Amino acid sequence: SLAKYRNIPRIHQVNERTVLALGGDLSDADYIKEAVDTKV
Repeated sequence: SLAKYRNIPRIHQVNERTVLALGGDLSDADYIKEAVDTKV
């Protein structure tokens, strides 16, 4: 859970007009960030 890690950023900037807010499981958040970054 991201709640355990205080120093992990939960908001990811995709581009200048889009941000992605993440919560829940850390591995899921990493997967989603990587998937979005490869598509952009």
